Amino acid sequence: MSEITQRFATGAPQNLEERFASRAAHMKPSEIRSLFAVASRPEIVSLAGGMPNLSAFPMSMMADVVQKLVLTNGAEALQYGSGQGHP
Repeated sequence: MSEITQRFATGAPQNLEERFASRAAHMKPSEIRSLFAVASRPEIVSLAGGMPNLSAFPMSMMADVVQKLVLTNGAEALQYGSGQGHP
């Protein structure tokens, strides 16, 4: 068992910061993470990409469209396509 494994196996608190690269001391919090924190507040309607207002989706209509798509072209629809898009 290595020294590191032995120290972790004891359950004793570890100071892992001494194992970080020195450049890690100068890292700043992610701006994206801060944005997600603000966007998750209930009074905020975020227009950021990838975070649509789920209550605005017409779920019943979308269910009908997806059902028809899967029944008629499911094998093609559920595969990854060309990165170039549909010809």
